[in-house]
Order: sequence, then structure tokens, then C-alpha cells
Amino acid sequence: MEDTLRDLEYTLAFHGAPALAGIKPADLVAWGSPQVCMGTLLEDYRRQLSRCGIQLRLLCSCRPRCLILVYRPERLAAQLARPQVRALLAREGYPVDRGLEEMLDALQLRLTCGAFPHEIGLFLGYPPEDVEGFRLHRGRDYKLCGCWKVYSDVEGARQCFRRYDRCRAALCRRVRAGGGVPAADVSSRLTGPLDGVRRRNDVCDRPLGVCRWVSSRGSTFMIYIFTF
Repeated sequence: MEDTLRDLEYTLAFHGAPALAGIKPADLVAWGSPQVCMGTLLEDYRRQLSRCGIQLRLLCSCRPRCLILVYRPERLAAQLARPQVRALLAREGYPVDRGLEEMLDALQLRLTCGAFPHEIGLFLGYPPEDVEGFRLHRGRDYKLCGCWKVYSDVEGARQCFRRYDRCRAALCRRVRAGGGVPAADVSSRLTGPLDGVRRRNDVCDRPLGVCRWVSSRGSTFMIYIFTF
């Protein structure tokens, strides 16, 4: 159990850091076998993070490792409402007029059917120009490859990749520093202030809100909320 717990901690910290810190609308995390994902651990994390406005949604459990979407609903909804993003998703047959949950249902259905739809990048905050470039070039002839394949603004993408890397490193340091702690404390470690991570002109270790809750063991945790 402890190994599985620590594996989930590090996986969320490494692959979900930008979404957890609020500098990206969503991240896609591959973790755990279908059997493990159907257990109580992931559900415990989901409940803890949901108190801070962060959702974990199991999108696909039909692969060797489950695909979990880490996101903040209001920010993901704002991302999908952007005119260019909305137009591309409408072209792909998504129910753009029916709200976030039905959009996620449609994405989940496509992943469950065995495909890996290129438009998932729009949910993850990738530039629409790069998502469309990936489709047109079939993943080839890109200018830069990092968190995604870049076909448009190379310098802007480099800066974004560096910001995500700093965020990931800061959150992984936080998890390592925590040692073997109970799962109830993970959300405070995962969403607390991150040293050295900048978002626009703000510093992430200046949170604008705090979520307070009491675990089933009676311990109180302060979970920092970042906003743009």
C-alpha cells in the first residue's frame, strides 16, 4: 500500500504539477493498473483535492495504465470556451454547447474506444495552432518537441516548457521532503506554495486563497489555492 501511495504521489507531482499549481487548465496522468485505479486510494485523493477545486477524473481504464485527467473545472471550461478551441472541437463533433461534463464524457468515450484523439491537446491547454498543425502534418515536421509538438510560436513554447519544468521540480521537491506521510496530507503538499515558480508577473508562493479541511484522523490541513 505504501509503495502504491508513494507512486501516486510522485506521478501526480511529476505529470500533474502545472494543473495542480494552476498554470495549466489540465494535465493527463498515466498511473496504476485498472485494478489499482478501482480501489480506494485514487478515490481518497479525488475527494481530498476536490475540496480545493481540483478534480481527478478517470478517463480510461482499458489500457495497461489508467489515464487520469487532473484539472480545475473553471479553468478548463474557460479554455474550452476560447473561440478557436471551441471551433476546432465543434468540427471534431464535440457537444460544445452542453457544458464541461458532457465535453469530458465525449473525450472519455473516444479514449475508451481505443483511439488517442489529437484534440485532447486542446483540453490540456496546448495552443490551437499546434494542435491543428499536429493534425495536418500527422505529427511530423514540427519546429520543436517538448510537452507537445510545436508548429507555431517556438519561443513562447520554450518559455512555457521552462515554466512547467520549474513547477514540476518544485512540486517533486515538496513531495520528497514530505517523506512517508499519510495520504490525507498529500493534497496540502501537492497544492501548497511552490518556490521558484513564476506565473506571468506573480510568484506562486503568494497564494490568493486557502482551503481548510479536517481529515478523518482529525488533523487539520491548509491547502493553498492559486488563481490567475
